[in-house]
Amino acid sequence: MNNLKSHNIGMGDSPYDIGLNPPPKSKPQKRVGVDFPLNFTPVHLMVYQNRPELIIPSEALRHCGFDVVDNHGNTPLHIACSLGRLECVEVLVSKHSSVLVHNAFGEIPLFCALRSQNSDFDASSKISKILLEKCGKEMLAATDMRGYTVLHYAVFMNNTSFLDYILSLCCVDEFINNTFNEGNSTPLHIAAKFGLLQSAQWLLDHNADVTLENEMGETALIVAIKNRQQEISKVLLKTSPLDVPDNYGQTVLHHAAAVGDLDLCKTIIEMCPKLVNTGDCQSNFPFHCAVKANSKEVMEYFYSNILCLERGNSQGMTPLMIAVSLGCEQSMCFLKERGAKMDQRTMRGTTLFLSGVVHGEIGILEKISGIEEKDKMGNSVFHYAVQSGRIKIVEWLFKQKKELLEEKNDSGETPLHIGSLRGDLQMVKHLITVCQHHVDLRNNEGRTPLHYAVMGGNMECVKYLIENNRACGYEDKHRMNVIHLCCARGTVNLLEYLCESYKELINKRDACGRTPLHIAVIMNDALSVEILKRHGADLVMKDIRGMNVKQSATNRGFLHCLDILNGTKKSEWVVINKVESLGELVNVENSHMLSLHKGEIISVVWVYNEWGIGINERGESGLFKMEFCKSKEMSTIELEKMKGMLKKQKEVRKIIEKKNRSLSVAVPPPLNPIEEKVKTHSPRIEIPMEQDTNQHNLRNEQSVW
Repeated sequence: MNNLKSHNIGMGDSPYDIGLNPPPKSKPQKRVGVDFPLNFTPVHLMVYQNRPELIIPSEALRHCGFDVVDNHGNTPLHIACSLGRLECVEVLVSKHSSVLVHNAFGEIPLFCALRSQNSDFDASSKISKILLEKCGKEMLAATDMRGYTVLHYAVFMNNTSFLDYILSLCCVDEFINNTFNEGNSTPLHIAAKFGLLQSAQWLLDHNADVTLENEMGETALIVAIKNRQQEISKVLLKTSPLDVPDNYGQTVLHHAAAVGDLDLCKTIIEMCPKLVNTGDCQSNFPFHCAVKANSKEVMEYFYSNILCLERGNSQGMTPLMIAVSLGCEQSMCFLKERGAKMDQRTMRGTTLFLSGVVHGEIGILEKISGIEEKDKMGNSVFHYAVQSGRIKIVEWLFKQKKELLEEKNDSGETPLHIGSLRGDLQMVKHLITVCQHHVDLRNNEGRTPLHYAVMGGNMECVKYLIENNRACGYEDKHRMNVIHLCCARGTVNLLEYLCESYKELINKRDACGRTPLHIAVIMNDALSVEILKRHGADLVMKDIRGMNVKQSATNRGFLHCLDILNGTKKSEWVVINKVESLGELVNVENSHMLSLHKGEIISVVWVYNEWGIGINERGESGLFKMEFCKSKEMSTIELEKMKGMLKKQKEVRKIIEKKNRSLSVAVPPPLNPIEEKVKTHSPRIEIPMEQDTNQHNLRNEQSVW
């Protein structure tokens, strides 16, 4: 994180756009640098268009300079290196453009040149050598934000002469087996993944350790097999351990069977016969994995007797179930020919037909019966199709059996409930307009699809459902309306719209006597507290415990919520932490966000997950991400003020009757980090790092839940 140069905050980044608890992103972060980002200056554009002759005389340089960054932190030199613009690089370097600037990914221009996929080897090699001659020692010691070294990037050149050149500049022994990075990957893992045979052989010749594992527990051999790199697999097979499984218990034979490399499977079995009967952590054997190859030849090789057909994994998925789930038609036909039973169910009651719905192949579904089947939770084929986002399957099912459309599962949820919670606007529109799905059906808790859309946090779905039926269920059986649920789920991005659309609901009470403002306070959601107060939420109304919102905030120690409710001046807000900005945080068209300078001290008044509200040294306040900061010591005065406010918690508790305390139900309060801070007098707040869990398709049952 110390390599952070610039982070730009634009529309779509803040809780006001995505909520406080957005669903996790399943797609990896896109690597930028060669696309056309925002905030391109004239100098960036000249490089992008490969016009080096315009760079020197350009008037734009007097205002921009050579090291101006775009919204990805890329200087013109980053762009030139990424695109292989040799002449542009020569001009920029001659004008002393910095070669050590890190972009938003922590990449220096050298890394962009080595990693470039848009230029030939000669251009990348010449650019890299120009940069190394300019500032070699510093660049060779640099790492990107993920911890990858120059050797991790150099393997992309796939040229032994260039790697020898790197070796001539420094000792690379510490780089060859370096795993101190985000994925615990060595340069050999990189070479194995991308099929860089020359680089892999060079690394092996320089004592690369083939037993080292990445964060998934995979050796370089497993990585090569997974990515179908046959030549490197053959090289690594000679020296790599075969019986060392990855984190999921899968050996090299599991992976070889899954990709359908029959020759490799035969070689592995000859070298280590016991792997044929070795199961992974989910009790998947190589025969289960061979299904994914979708090859009758591979299936025939691993098939021994009819018992193979009945062997289920720990989730009850037999080879036939896996074949249908993955849409492997050839494997399915092979298993049916061998006599596999068609009435199979997983541990959760998912049938063959339901598994086929998840995959979405109509051709496979037409070969399987069971359209009326449900799983153990009462989910029908329509529930599965909607949960999987399969509109074409919904259309096909509707033609086959439209009377099943509005059947509820055991929780009383219809397919429209599921689609609304997922925020799948296209699916929601299709269900309502084409399939004529009713929008006012309630689940067992009395909640309509609108309630679910609010809990899912999708603005477009919420608007569409309101437009189609404004009165589609204000309250559930706990008397919680859509604004209550919005505050309970932290979908701040919807709150402003809901308050304007349903003004009459702002001060409605739930079954525990709580208004939406009570819920927002309980959740320590200062953003929602501010919005509700601005829209006229009542500050005096008491809940079933006899507490108004100010007493509730005091009782829980949520000091910034209390400051908002009291209308406290910004200069008098209670500070709960001090942090230092590690980079430039640039506010781009987002009035809620706080702009910061590197090294600037921020007085933090509120923290929620990765977000904080703070005041910078210029007196500006706003939201910022805590991950871009490190903790600093608070002053004695600030600590004493915070402790003084927290002492009032006991005073509030004394006026509450004990018999009413047990009636506070429904929404659990979040953890309060402030009390622990006061006890330890430590201002440090730990921000957990997200981990990538790239699991094999066979490891998780293809079920709706």
